[in-house]
Amino acid sequence: MARTKNRGYQQTLTPTYTARLWKMGGYIRLSREDLQKINRGLDDSNSVKNQRDILNDFHFNHAEEFESYTEYVDDGHTGTDTERESFQRLLGDVMSGKINCVVVKDLSRFARNYSDAGSLRKG
Repeated sequence: MARTKNRGYQQTLTPTYTARLWKMGGYIRLSREDLQKINRGLDDSNSVKNQRDILNDFHFNHAEEFESYTEYVDDGHTGTDTERESFQRLLGDVMSGKINCVVVKDLSRFARNYSDAGSLRKG
C-alpha cells in the first residue's frame, strides 16, 4: 500500500550560495612587429590604447562581477617570450591569489603557443 502522508506537499528550497566576485587581471602586450605596423599607420588594432579600451569596456560592462582590477602591460615583447616582466608579475599574482581571472583582447596577446597558454592554471 502506497503512503499518502506526503501527497500534495511541495518543499521549496531557497538557494544558499554567494556569487563569486572575480579579481581581474587585464593583460596587455604589444610586440615590436605590432609597434612597427602602428608607426607606419598600417594597423593600430593591437595598440596598447586599443587593448586598454577593450579591457576597460569589458570591466565597466561587467563591473558587478569584479571586486578588483589590476592591469599588466608588456610593451615591445614577443608572445613566445615567457620571461616578460609584467607576464611574470601576473603569474605570481595568480599563484598568490591576488588575481583569479585573466582577461585579454585575444589569446595571442597572452601567449603565442596556445597549448602552453592553456596549461597555465593554478593547480
